[in-house]
Amino acid sequence: MSGTGLLPLGVYPPELTEAAWAAKTGGRPSALGAELAQAERLYARIDPAALLPSTRQPQSLTALELAVIDCHSHLTARVLPLQDQLMSLARIARRILAEYKRSRQGPGPAAAELGDSAAAFAQACAAVDWSQDYEDTRARIEAASDKADLMVDDAAARLIRAAQTYEQGPQRAADWQALIRPEGHRLSQIVSALPDYRARFWHKFKMFQSFDIDALKLEGTEEIDRTKRLAVLGQAVRQTEAIADHEPDEPGKITQASPLAD
Repeated sequence: MSGTGLLPLGVYPPELTEAAWAAKTGGRPSALGAELAQAERLYARIDPAALLPSTRQPQSLTALELAVIDCHSHLTARVLPLQDQLMSLARIARRILAEYKRSRQGPGPAAAELGDSAAAFAQACAAVDWSQDYEDTRARIEAASDKADLMVDDAAARLIRAAQTYEQGPQRAADWQALIRPEGHRLSQIVSALPDYRARFWHKFKMFQSFDIDALKLEGTEEIDRTKRLAVLGQAVRQTEAIADHEPDEPGKITQASPLAD
């Protein structure tokens, strides 16, 4: 996918308003009137700008990933309910059209047009895409970053992204090893190897044992084990954000004297 896909959300279709429907039907009572009013209310809750990571002006890759999490939250909380409501409108419109075909009474043709518009706008909701905005913002951040800082920031961002994916999934031990372990190990190596980061953060970050689930004793399959994994992951993400926010006094260098994490 490319582009933002947000332009259609910036303009609510006038034919999907309660007033437009009342004008078409002469104000006669209809099941669609209240549903259209609800769709308008749901649309009013959407802020299209909140669906673009760049609007949060992230200055680091980690901040960019957190911005994407915010975008997903706004999408889930505000856009998806509107999409569901629009699909409900389309279903009601089809029922009205079916009744019109049987009885030749009621606003069947008008309902057909409305149903098509509702379905099309629902598709626009489903097509929301901030990928190009994300790539453009990432390129800007990378161009302005010091090489060592960028390496830390990229590893931190990858771990945060993996944490979000893990939290949204079944949260099994195997998922931890597949998602969290590689990115956590990567960041552990970098923090251990860069002197400034090692001095400031390694005494705490090494407690995550390079995120090996066996070393952390988080390999169980019970609910308590899942809860423990989430708790450890929450601590790791908070420390990761602190690492990403850190600005070294001088650019770090990986040296032979700086041991990598096991």
